[in-house]
Amino acid sequence: DYDIRNKKIVKEIDKLRNKGHEIGVHGSFGSHLNLDIFISNLKKFGIKNINGNRFHFLMFEKEITPTVLKKANIKYDSSIGFAEHAGFRRGTCFPFYLFDFKENTSTDILEFPLIIMDGTLHRKNYMGISKSQAFIRIKPIIDEVIKFNGVLTILWHNNYFSEYKYTGWEKVYKEILNYCKKSNGYLTSLENIYNKIETSK
Repeated sequence: DYDIRNKKIVKEIDKLRNKGHEIGVHGSFGSHLNLDIFISNLKKFGIKNINGNRFHFLMFEKEITPTVLKKANIKYDSSIGFAEHAGFRRGTCFPFYLFDFKENTSTDILEFPLIIMDGTLHRKNYMGISKSQAFIRIKPIIDEVIKFNGVLTILWHNNYFSEYKYTGWEKVYKEILNYCKKSNGYLTSLENIYNKIETSK
């Protein structure tokens, strides 16, 4: 509903970058299968060295998508998760390197499994949980991540911070963060975790 190349949007992106925030790409519909579409997404930013991605609708095709990400020089991704329920789609809460089935080898692209998404909890065609019950329902999942010292990757869309349409869901997000903080969680961006992993090699 807006052009990312608009001067006002570019100014906001620059402001975020200058404050040290992470700027990633949200690969558009179908770009997980098509390198040209994905590259055109990246070019719209007009920014070099975009390292992180999450595909629209969590789209991911295991035999094609890793190649798309690799050829686009993406360093890490967080598209592998369930849209319909919170949890561990690949049975883990740890980042792992994606496998390239065409080359039959591991890639250098780190995948951060997506564990919890706002729409998953709220939407009736998914879990359909009320905001008063949301934290109670996902707490066992969070505790499982804490138990194994894993990474709890959360996707909270900007409109779920809004009082206009999704009143009260910002409170659920803060409840998750506060619980993680009290449990000695390290609250940070995927970029920071990626850098820690890479420098520890």
